[in-house]
Amino acid sequence: MSLIQHYRFGPFELDAVAGELRRHGLKVRLRGRPIEILTCLLERTGEVVTREDLRTRLWTSDTFVDFDHGLNSAMNKLREALGD
Repeated sequence: MSLIQHYRFGPFELDAVAGELRRHGLKVRLRGRPIEILTCLLERTGEVVTREDLRTRLWTSDTFVDFDHGLNSAMNKLREALGD
């Protein structure tokens, strides 16, 4: 895990500790898994992050959840927040 706590990319800034995403200084409504996914992706900029990497990082082995649905839902919320 990276020691960086703040990330800037394009018009966005992520405070990974507070779990807050801002666009042009204005807070973007996003929390939970989508913020965790974004943090993981930013920590590994330039690397391939696999679905398995995300599953291991975000869902404990004793959690029983429809992983594909959970990941797809979180990614859709993240993409919407980023305007992708």
